[in-house]
Amino acid sequence: MGGDGFFLQAFVYLTAAVISVPIAKRLGLGSVLGYLVAGAAIGPYFLGLVGTIYFTVASAAGLWFLYRAIRLFQERTDEAAREVFRVSLGFLFAVFVAMLADLLISL
Repeated sequence: MGGDGFFLQAFVYLTAAVISVPIAKRLGLGSVLGYLVAGAAIGPYFLGLVGTIYFTVASAAGLWFLYRAIRLFQERTDEAAREVFRVSLGFLFAVFVAMLADLLISL
């Protein structure tokens, strides 16, 4: 059946949400950020659009970004905000390079 893959992907997303949302709420970040982190980390990998290079880089960079964002919530300084911005630029660059590497290696 073609619908089996859809249900598996839905199950993976729901499981990720069940895990990430309580953690984000416990850290005082809110449930929306938990959903965003879960979706960004597993989205392209579990949809089969990219491979393990992307998943590894996106997970590590996402954790680093989340760490800096938590520090921003704690410190609330201009320097912490600038650091989150710098990390976000690095995150995007790393994720795009990892995605490109995955696509080139699979060719």
